[in-house]
Amino acid sequence: PYVRPFPKVARKLLKVALKVFGAQEENRVQAFLVVRRLALEMPYPFIEGCFKGLYLTFVRHSKFSNVNVAAGQQFMAQCVVELFGLDLSVAYEHAFVYIRQLAIQLRSALTATAQKSQETHQVISSWQFVNSLKLWTRMCASYPSKDGMAALVYPLVQVALGTITHLNAPKYLPLRLQVCQALIRLQRQADVYIPLGPHLLDALARNDLHSTSAKPGLAALDFTAHLKVNKNVLSTRTYQDAALTNSLENLMLFAGASSYSAGFPELVVPIVMQLKRFAKATQVARFRRQVKDSVERLERQSAFISRLRNSANMSPQDEVSLNSLKDRDPHKQAPLYNLYEQSAQMAAADLENVLQARNTKVPARKHQDPDDSPSDDDDENEEE
Repeated sequence: PYVRPFPKVARKLLKVALKVFGAQEENRVQAFLVVRRLALEMPYPFIEGCFKGLYLTFVRHSKFSNVNVAAGQQFMAQCVVELFGLDLSVAYEHAFVYIRQLAIQLRSALTATAQKSQETHQVISSWQFVNSLKLWTRMCASYPSKDGMAALVYPLVQVALGTITHLNAPKYLPLRLQVCQALIRLQRQADVYIPLGPHLLDALARNDLHSTSAKPGLAALDFTAHLKVNKNVLSTRTYQDAALTNSLENLMLFAGASSYSAGFPELVVPIVMQLKRFAKATQVARFRRQVKDSVERLERQSAFISRLRNSANMSPQDEVSLNSLKDRDPHKQAPLYNLYEQSAQMAAADLENVLQARNTKVPARKHQDPDDSPSDDDDENEEE
């Protein structure tokens, strides 16, 4: 409240708070609270500078990632999501612009000439691009209502699917699985269907998973800490184990996100067929056991939904009844639903540990009359 009558001072304070937010991890919480307070207290359109500044600070500090900085980046991303929730109408305008920028970068990579293909290829396979994509999927998943980000779900999904389709080389499997995991969360929270099955089964198409002659490799690979792997790692047993395990885990989460869909038995038919084909072709016993276990889970879920549909005695044209299958199972006994919920609870617990110092309640922000905003003369020192 003390800086409200002084727009120039408020802009300088915002600039300092953003600098601390990005550079000093021990003071990051306090810096975010300052930015949020300015967004709430200052007249419109000061909140737009807060949105833009916090997002661009996150982008600048997400160019690289590893196990040491991942928690800090996750906290910064959640701060951006919470700040944008203060005013969803303004947040929509900014989200539209930044998602469009991601789409333009993807289009440049798809249409680039031979001379520029390497440069544009590196842009969409960078941590900065992937972290931004994951941030906006989290944003749309956090505010999926029609008054929120619902209209941006479709273009965002198209950008994400275009990215993992273009980066289809085996070395980019960690990147593709990270994007798929973000889309699985969006699918569940926004109540939409995203065709991720073929992308999650991509690792099973590699012939080297059928042979037992792989090299031992070194330490276990953490796919969450890498976007790509070296060529000499692709043929190692370590990579093959990580590739199959992570692909099947995400496949089960994808199926669990649609566990109460009336079309689940038909949805998983091609997935089950490909898994059975792989189990028959591979000579690696542990791979065969993992795949057969996944097939068994999918078949149990399909049988459960089939029994639920038959007991409901509904028509395919009865959309209301088809969408209310979950209400017909009050004890939530669907096998894959419990698996997905357990994974979601673990992820929420991890996020809560990262955000333990965060203030959870945020009052709604109301638009003010533009006539009450600072004059144009005060804009000369505003940072772009």
